[in-house]
Amino acid sequence: MSTDILTCITENDKESFKKLFCEQVQNNPDFDEQVDKAFEYCKGTVYFTDTTIDTTASGGSSTKNGERTEWHVYPEIPYFKVVSEIDSDDMESHYYAIRYLWYITYEEDITKDFLI
Repeated sequence: MSTDILTCITENDKESFKKLFCEQVQNNPDFDEQVDKAFEYCKGTVYFTDTTIDTTASGGSSTKNGERTEWHVYPEIPYFKVVSEIDSDDMESHYYAIRYLWYITYEEDITKDFLI
């Protein structure tokens, strides 16, 4: 999922990025505006700081009658670098981190499966 997120940002692919979110988030009235803001925030030439994307994650799960009813992780992309051209001779670098919640299973509301 982290690779997919960074690929969408790198390729400036908002439509594929939007599909990574769960139905509930996509139906939020200001979802498109928030995605536009995220892409504007990371405007520039984006590239990974390492060929192996260093990510971390924590998570948890719930079970009921021996079956997993909820399973989530909190992945983190510790940093990636955005290089922007200030003028024809100067470049500017910024570093960003991405943290997100990913429900792998959520039986109470299946519209929350995927990224939120």
